[in-house]
Amino acid sequence: MIHYLKRIFLSLLHAGIGPDLSLSFRKKIRLSNLICVVLCLVTLPYAFVFTALGAPGLGALVVPIALAYPIFIGLNARGFYSISRVGIITLFNSAVTVYAISFGFASGIHLLFFPLACFSLILFEFRERLHL
Repeated sequence: MIHYLKRIFLSLLHAGIGPDLSLSFRKKIRLSNLICVVLCLVTLPYAFVFTALGAPGLGALVVPIALAYPIFIGLNARGFYSISRVGIITLFNSAVTVYAISFGFASGIHLLFFPLACFSLILFEFRERLHL
């Protein structure tokens, strides 16, 4: 069972990585795939948390957000690398914005925008900004 899960995880991690890509670009794609897997797995339990805390609407909103991250792995697998990385950043920023507005300033969710600012610096290289 563990071997099967490891094989699935590695196939998700290496989706879209071909031998014709540079080493640094392969690392960016692998990192974006890993971010998608982690965000999907970390986000899904919040559907139960928000529902248990009396916010079933916000709990229901978590499910499509979490299930959208594997779409970006599929985009990487089909060669749409830039669209995938922009989508990851856009979806995560949008989700944080919605929940920060919903729960208010006292929740501290707005503090996630500090590490989110680094996502674009991690997923894109400076020279790539000219091609977007």
